[in-house]
Amino acid sequence: MRQQFDADVAVIGYGPTGVIAALSLAQQGAQVLALERDRDIYPRARAVTVNDWTMRIFQNLGIGERVEKVIDPQRALRWVTYEGDEVMRVEHPPSALGAGSRCYNIYQPVMESELRSCAQEREDLITVRYGAEVTEIEQDDSGVTVTTTDTDTGEVRTYRTRYAIAADGGSSRQPDPAAPGHPAAR
Repeated sequence: MRQQFDADVAVIGYGPTGVIAALSLAQQGAQVLALERDRDIYPRARAVTVNDWTMRIFQNLGIGERVEKVIDPQRALRWVTYEGDEVMRVEHPPSALGAGSRCYNIYQPVMESELRSCAQEREDLITVRYGAEVTEIEQDDSGVTVTTTDTDTGEVRTYRTRYAIAADGGSSRQPDPAAPGHPAAR
């Protein structure tokens, strides 16, 4: 009996890591279902820099030039006291990866917005559900069942995918060690 899947991969969390995961999977032809609890981008910066490895990922996805327009190359890092005395200075050499600068300053909400705009252009392979809080994940031998609750209406939905990626960072739900299938329950 052939199983019906809603997507190849569920990406849980649609911040920069989730968006890059979705874009990378779509580049390989995978159907992606991104589930994001919040309806809007978090309005404050949590990350403030990316490095040349990250820029190479953007370049490999074909979005490097777009993202580069909303971030700034960082040539040095300098710490100064309130009195103006320099405590530390680190000069960044050019990237050895062909990415331009070694480090980039970012304002995460702006960069994240640009990443999401890039992903919208792949809506043939990436479907995003905003306001979908993941409340349960069950894995079996053939795939993953992800249960969500709509943050506005309380509507509960389930999705069936082959795989799931947790990209929701610090807000990730911790698995119940007593739950069947959890290594601690064995």
